[in-house]
Amino acid sequence: MFLTSNSAYQIIAVWMPLLIFAVFFASAVGAYIWRPKRLNKILKWGIGFFIIAYLVRSGYLVWLQYVVWQEDKFGAFLLPPNQPISYFLQYVWTHFLMDLPWIFGGALILSGIVLVLNIVSKGRMVDGTDALLAVFGALIAGWPNMLAYFLIVLVLALASSLVYGIIRRQIILIPITPFFFAGTIIVFLWGAKITEILGLGQLLI
Repeated sequence: MFLTSNSAYQIIAVWMPLLIFAVFFASAVGAYIWRPKRLNKILKWGIGFFIIAYLVRSGYLVWLQYVVWQEDKFGAFLLPPNQPISYFLQYVWTHFLMDLPWIFGGALILSGIVLVLNIVSKGRMVDGTDALLAVFGALIAGWPNMLAYFLIVLVLALASSLVYGIIRRQIILIPITPFFFAGTIIVFLWGAKITEILGLGQLLI
């Protein structure tokens, strides 16, 4: 069966999510530069497809694990009627599903933080688009890399505001939007290393 082959695993569990992330990220960057009015729409579609990609990947891995055990003599002993279905459900929850609440919940919390910053800065630093970007980038980064992602965005924005303020000799809040894109690229390339340096690796599910 093709779906149980290594090729299918690489396509569904690895390349499909990466392709979806890449297409929507490139589209979002393009919209931000050339078609700003389309950015929110692209971000919303991207978030929707990211969530679907996570769910499809996890569902596929759960199904694949069941098939692998079913076709193995020892594995079959771990499935009903030899063992209660709760054993299998606990196994797949621990290995394939437990990170989903952290990923989705973490992205939602980061979005909430951005909305609070929007209120505090009275829209001068962040806005609703940035809240969408927080979710967008967090879903690409995954858990716990999204924590490093958000920290990088804030550091880049604050450092740039500080440098620009020194040059202009006044306190200036630079819009944070471009730093969400920069943070996404940085975390995608070096997220695991940065997470390790920050001591966030222990939060890995």
